Amino acid sequence: MKLIREFIKWYVYITFVVLVIVALSCTTAGIDFVKTYTLWQILIASFLTSVVTTIMHSGHEEGLLKCLPRMFLHYALLCIVMVVCGMMFDWISQSIGGILFMMGAVAAVYVITL
Repeated sequence: MKLIREFIKWYVYITFVVLVIVALSCTTAGIDFVKTYTLWQILIASFLTSVVTTIMHSGHEEGLLKCLPRMFLHYALLCIVMVVCGMMFDWISQSIGGILFMMGAVAAVYVITL
């Protein structure tokens, strides 16, 4: 039951922050609306990253030095998931610039949800 609660907590946090980042990105890019399927894609991507986050955070209460390698692994796994989703959902271009953009977005969500 605790694992399910943790997953739901992370899913809500991640989905909210992703929606805020999408809203800011759309606003700065001058995009007036988001298509319905994009909202479903956001929910799917949030689900996948919440699974990774729940697994990476389950049962680990250690000091900062032991925690850092796991944080980098967690970030790398999130980047892999989101770059793949970004390319599949056509959110980013299949280029170094697109990958770096997504890695920056993942870093922003990661820092905000810590």
